[in-house]
Amino acid sequence: LKDNKLNYVNFIGINAKRSKFREVDLSHSILNSADFTEADLSSSVLNNSLARNTLFNRTNLNRFKANITDFYNAKFIKAKIYGAEFIDSPMQNTNFNEASSEEGKSSSAKFISSNLELANFTRAKLQNTDFTQSSLQKTTFTETNLKYSLFFKSDMTQMEAYVADFTQADFTEAHATSADLRNSKFQYANFNKVVFENVLFNSGDFLKGTFTDAILNKSNFSNTVLNYSNFIGTNLTEVKFIDTKLNCARTF
Repeated sequence: LKDNKLNYVNFIGINAKRSKFREVDLSHSILNSADFTEADLSSSVLNNSLARNTLFNRTNLNRFKANITDFYNAKFIKAKIYGAEFIDSPMQNTNFNEASSEEGKSSSAKFISSNLELANFTRAKLQNTDFTQSSLQKTTFTETNLKYSLFFKSDMTQMEAYVADFTQADFTEAHATSADLRNSKFQYANFNKVVFENVLFNSGDFLKGTFTDAILNKSNFSNTVLNYSNFIGTNLTEVKFIDTKLNCARTF
């Protein structure tokens, strides 16, 4: 199928492995428990739909668009999501392990105002991905590449990111309580006006990080590199800096 509209269709439980739905509008459809493994859904649209428990493993979702679609417990393992957009969508408990937003030398994807609570992005390649105003509560980013990504006003409460790469990521006005971001790279990252409490940054690299006007109450930077970082106007109440490198860091 190509250049077609398949609105209001019922694909519950359908076996669509390796099928071709390129540039198809599937809006207002029900895809619950369907299997699109290795299918081509590039440049397709799935607005106002249901795709709960659906399989998109190794699926081509490049330039795919989904607005207000329920992807609860869907699997996107090793899916291609370059230029994909997931907007205002429930995506709790989804699995994006080893998914990639890269195409050639470019990389981008968007998860805007979506609920990604308990989602798993282990070893995903998500450079330049936009998570603006999304819920990332208890989301996992183990060994994930998130360079240049945007987390503006996102909720990172109890988020886990071990050995992740957030180089030049922007967390402006994000908030988090009890997040675990240990052993990760945050060089040149922007934490302006974040509201963090009891966040673990242990053994991280924050070279030239910016924390202007941030609140970091009770957070832990033990054994962390903070050389040339900027803490001007930052609330550092009960913050731990044990065995931390603060060469040339600015606090006023």
